[in-house]
Amino acid sequence: MEIKLVLIAFLSALPISLVVANFTEKISHKLIKTIHYYMSRLTGKTHIFIDKDGLPSVQYGYVNGVYLGIQRNPVMVSQAVIDYFKDYERGDVGKKDFILNCANWLVQNATPYHNGDTLIFEYKFPYTYDMVPPWRSGLAQGLAVQAMIRAHKLTGDKKYLDAATKFLKAFFYEVAEKGVTYKLPDGGWWYEEYAHENGKHPWILNGMIFALIAIHEFYEYTGSPEAKELFDRGMKALKANIHRYDYRGYYSYYDILGKIASEKYHQIHIILLERLYRVSPDEFIKKYHDKWSSYYRIPFAMRLFKKPITKMKIAIWVLNFALTFLILLILMAFIE
Repeated sequence: MEIKLVLIAFLSALPISLVVANFTEKISHKLIKTIHYYMSRLTGKTHIFIDKDGLPSVQYGYVNGVYLGIQRNPVMVSQAVIDYFKDYERGDVGKKDFILNCANWLVQNATPYHNGDTLIFEYKFPYTYDMVPPWRSGLAQGLAVQAMIRAHKLTGDKKYLDAATKFLKAFFYEVAEKGVTYKLPDGGWWYEEYAHENGKHPWILNGMIFALIAIHEFYEYTGSPEAKELFDRGMKALKANIHRYDYRGYYSYYDILGKIASEKYHQIHIILLERLYRVSPDEFIKKYHDKWSSYYRIPFAMRLFKKPITKMKIAIWVLNFALTFLILLILMAFIE
């Protein structure tokens, strides 16, 4: 094929691929995620393993030059309980043992504090935001509360409800007190996903909202006035600070330090705000849900050139450009 025809195909593919991507964005996104998943397995990056008892482990890569290897992460174990419980409710009764194996691991591997009144997960490996062991996580505490509720629903065993109560107690203690909370001057409380007294204090948005939803679920399940106080104080902090996560009125920041959310986490923010609004209708929360959702109402061809320029947007366009270019080459070769 002549170089002239290749150049014509290349130049034609540039605008055509932008139009095509408007219609193939969702399937392109799924394909890229699948490719990334298998590439991460080949390169030894973060990957989740499930053992014969249903317990997940996470294979981490390098953090600040330290190879973390395979670790148990309470967030993943709690999420496994939640996912297994969904399968159990759909009729997969074989997941019952997995639910209890994971729930029991959570109870047995939390550290008791304050005369045994509180159970807190302490991470034993260094991590992002200058986390050095032992560090804690409001996200882990919240998901563990939800996991315990499901184990209690399944068995009626009081030990799981007692554990949920002790996991919840961690939100009453400030980060400086080995807890997971920043108590603000206005009476609001922010629940930190990456909590360490000497860390960077990033105030992760998705971790805060996950914690709020978990706290509210415990309140609905038990009627606990302590959970109601935690939820109300958390909502006060979220409403007072969510504007700090607003990027250009249509996108979001991941943390309070100015890190722009990836498209994955921007979508998570939208989903979490919708869930939060469902459990506690508040027009202020809906306002930010609607603002950030508006980003996806912009055609992909326009979004590609609209800040922030995310890796996923570039990957989607590159994939569509490559396929469009290849198809044009084949058509031109056939016509020629």
